[in-house]
Amino acid sequence: MGNIISFPVVNPPITFEMDTDFAPTGERIVEKKRRTNRFERITEDFFQYLLEERAEIIKAKQKFLEVDMEAILARYPRWTADDIQDYKTQFQTFDPNLDGLIDFNELCSVLDELGDKTTTATRRKYFDQVDVDRSNGIDFEEFLELIWVVSKPKDPELDSDEEAENEEAGNQLGELCLKGGETAQRVRRLSVVQQMQQGLF
Repeated sequence: MGNIISFPVVNPPITFEMDTDFAPTGERIVEKKRRTNRFERITEDFFQYLLEERAEIIKAKQKFLEVDMEAILARYPRWTADDIQDYKTQFQTFDPNLDGLIDFNELCSVLDELGDKTTTATRRKYFDQVDVDRSNGIDFEEFLELIWVVSKPKDPELDSDEEAENEEAGNQLGELCLKGGETAQRVRRLSVVQQMQQGLF
């Protein structure tokens, strides 16, 4: 026969604390500041970045959800409240994760699905022109500004160079967004029966 252990074997509890945080008596050392190692500093920096990014997303989402309709209608007098709702729907088409920002990858993905053939470099140029606040995302206000510029009637007094410059300032992207908004308007005006006949749902 072997040795019989007369006391229960207890595994030490799992802990995420450092041994250096405690005195030999088991009391927590409060006054001693633990130095972080390189991995912990990288992890802290990463999570700080995530927190800042999350704060931007929350801000953009709030801006999208709490649209000040009166201010927008005053800024864009040719539009109605229905137009703004249609543009909100169109914005959500380009923002599949619904975080209130259209990032470059989301934009490219939707443009690819819609059959747009522009190069990545061209798309990046247009994206950067629309992203006025340099947040690496197009928020709803920037999206509306893009649609407004593209849908503006052409000024006959502009010479051809100025006109070409304006067209180059993201019109291709804006035209696509504008067409999507017009499509949303047409669908909204259809009856349920007409929408079913068109195979929309």
